[in-house]
Amino acid sequence: MPVKKKKIIICILMFFLLAQGCGNKGQMKSCMVVRINSDSNLSESKTDYFYYANGNYMYRYFMESGETERKPFLSKNERMRNFTVCGETIYYVSEQNQKLQVKRLEWPRGETGTVFSWEGIRLLYHAGEADRIRGVQIQAYGENLLMDVTGDLGRQVYVAPLDGGNPCDFVDATGLFPGRSESGKPEKIIYGGVVMERQYDWETGRYEITEVLAEESGRSIFITDKKYVKVGGKEVSFWLDDEEGGFWYCVEGEPARQRISCLEGNEYKYSYLLEEKITVEGGKVIGLIHVVKDWRSHWNATYQSELRYDVLFGLEPETGASAVLYRTEDRQTRILGYRDGIIYLFADYKIYGQFLDSGEKRLLYTLPEHPYYQFDWQGDYLLVRRSDTSEFEMVAVLWTGDSMKNRNLQKRRDK
Repeated sequence: MPVKKKKIIICILMFFLLAQGCGNKGQMKSCMVVRINSDSNLSESKTDYFYYANGNYMYRYFMESGETERKPFLSKNERMRNFTVCGETIYYVSEQNQKLQVKRLEWPRGETGTVFSWEGIRLLYHAGEADRIRGVQIQAYGENLLMDVTGDLGRQVYVAPLDGGNPCDFVDATGLFPGRSESGKPEKIIYGGVVMERQYDWETGRYEITEVLAEESGRSIFITDKKYVKVGGKEVSFWLDDEEGGFWYCVEGEPARQRISCLEGNEYKYSYLLEEKITVEGGKVIGLIHVVKDWRSHWNATYQSELRYDVLFGLEPETGASAVLYRTEDRQTRILGYRDGIIYLFADYKIYGQFLDSGEKRLLYTLPEHPYYQFDWQGDYLLVRRSDTSEFEMVAVLWTGDSMKNRNLQKRRDK
């Protein structure tokens, strides 16, 4: 090929690539919605401030003033896996050199200390040399500090009173049940505001904790495959129909399961109904589902390219009546949350509030263009973070308490 023609082809390719890059400028790549509203947020952070981690520091962000305090809490090569808040004490799981520890940060003094060492966790778990521990979660709830350990020996939960929280105070939750029952049938107890279920595993010869729920709301304290919510004093559970698509639900005390009629069909085959995306209002279950393209798509529709559209649905468990309350037209519009008849939407970097009954829509806030955002809820506040780094950077905090009734009451903070 003549040199002149080669140069022309190269110039055309470069022009095409540059044009494509300009076309993608400002395009959303990731929009992650953590929960439908703060009802599923078990953190004890107050609604006037909240804690978040960034790098080696823990931050406390004050909603009204926008002021931020920070305390160092991680050493070099140490990273945090999860944390929970109890007043001004923060319990967290740290990982260093592939070893997990439970630690705490006393906020007023900025002091850190070890609650449970790696060796202590393995000893409590009865792990042998060859037994692996895959994960540790910590959660303060009610009167207790709970620790969830998963590994080769199954799942075990340990409980310590919050007024102590010392290693010697942790006890195996299976030992809180009265007597022994090796029938294989699940048993339940209520302990300090927590509902726990254990079941005897014949293969391992041990009891295993299969459920840890908040007594009042019926929500899972630790992540499990089961999705629960409490409606009218009864637990309602949900699961996906992997073969035909759509979802089933079952009401506590009723043997028969029922389909959610408004969510039937293959279009839902690869979607999930997450407990964090379920809320209860006036005896009705309101749920948010991200309808994804195929089995390769992330269950939380982390990337826009994986999403087809978002769906908000309503279900009356007692009657079985259900309906799609809102469906986005495409993947560029996302449902950020719902509460008190108002759905929160995100499109073209603008956050809207819309009344479901009247369809009235109001612009609440405009974000700077950026390809990666995460949205979460704390009380009446919508938290917006950049999610393109391992530590999510806070961008804006939007108060939604009365913003749809009186715009002058909005309080916004940017960082």
